[in-house]
Amino acid sequence: MTDSKLLITELVLTAYLYNQSDKLSVDDLPQKIRKHYWNEKENTVKRPIYVTEGDIRSIYGLEDVKTSTKTLPFLEFEEFGSQIKLTVFDLGAKWFVKQAEAIESINSNPALASFFESYDSLPVSYEKAKASNMPKESGREWINSLIKSIETEKGSEEMLRLAHIVSPEDVRQTMKDLVLTKEQEGEIEKIVKAIQYRDYLKRIGLVEIGKLLFVGPPGTGKTSVARALSGKLGIPIVEVKLSQ
Repeated sequence: MTDSKLLITELVLTAYLYNQSDKLSVDDLPQKIRKHYWNEKENTVKRPIYVTEGDIRSIYGLEDVKTSTKTLPFLEFEEFGSQIKLTVFDLGAKWFVKQAEAIESINSNPALASFFESYDSLPVSYEKAKASNMPKESGREWINSLIKSIETEKGSEEMLRLAHIVSPEDVRQTMKDLVLTKEQEGEIEKIVKAIQYRDYLKRIGLVEIGKLLFVGPPGTGKTSVARALSGKLGIPIVEVKLSQ
């Protein structure tokens, strides 16, 4: 079980770095933190992030946050509002990297990795952390924001009755659940790579790539494969009915 002081410090350091750097986006926040601070109306995590005792309880399920906070010399617990403030960033960073689970935490937190990959030759990587972190589009909260935005458009009511948008975190099928031929697995792997590197492919002029058309009678697994791909890639799936 991760030490409560490590989790508290991770959140406070993450909030500090996110607030300080415009180069960091919501995709640099770990999914738990991003989900908690998500602003559905603004469709993002607004700056600045404030950390309170209630936030830590909600994100990590920790109790006795106040006591743990007061044992850390670089944190200040404000009684009014139960806000937890970072008093000395460098001291907090030095304490954090000395903890047993720090490297694992950093390599799953892009915001922290962006700072610590050039800190004291630590075996951490921003690229690795980013790759392990699901994008905002994978979360149910992003889908809810998208739907609310669509609802403001003319004719959206009818469109939303025909389209069912499913977030990757709600997809139950996985690629391991499917029985595929080697040829089918090869084609799926091609689309996975194409989507993973779509920004690069777009820059070199390859845009009509990374698409598959599933053809077959009902019950042959077309929707199951599409849903499993959605979960694997962290991309929402839109199921469209031909009629109401």
